[in-house]
Amino acid sequence: MKNVAIVVLVVMVIFVFFAGCLTPTPADPIRADINSDNSTEFIYLEMDESKAGNDWDLKAMKGYGKEHLSAPTVIMSFETKPENLGIEDYNGDGINDVVFLIINRSAAGNDRYYDWHLMVTLGTESGQFLKPKIIATFERQPGSP
Repeated sequence: MKNVAIVVLVVMVIFVFFAGCLTPTPADPIRADINSDNSTEFIYLEMDESKAGNDWDLKAMKGYGKEHLSAPTVIMSFETKPENLGIEDYNGDGINDVVFLIINRSAAGNDRYYDWHLMVTLGTESGQFLKPKIIATFERQPGSP
């Protein structure tokens, strides 16, 4: 009976672990002004399960005044989840840009080795973003052993 209880407990732990890994949840929102209107927008990642590859969407809820937010709109989409997402003025023009790390799966060889790209997508005054550009490439994810 004791062995059955241990097996049930192990199965429950495994189920909870995998359920947590597969359940899409928006990341903690980033608060920033992305359209130069001096109002705070909320920017967050969310898995889009309606697409074939479960792409990730970067969404924004634009601020209007102190207490009003728009409905979420998609700023850009990714085939894989970007890591270390940040909103900052990368190029010094006074407009916030999006900076992130993303895995480069096309670099995989037979040994399943991947590169990581540090990407930036420059923002415009209207809250739009230009095409992302690679600003650095790493052999392994920065911060990993």
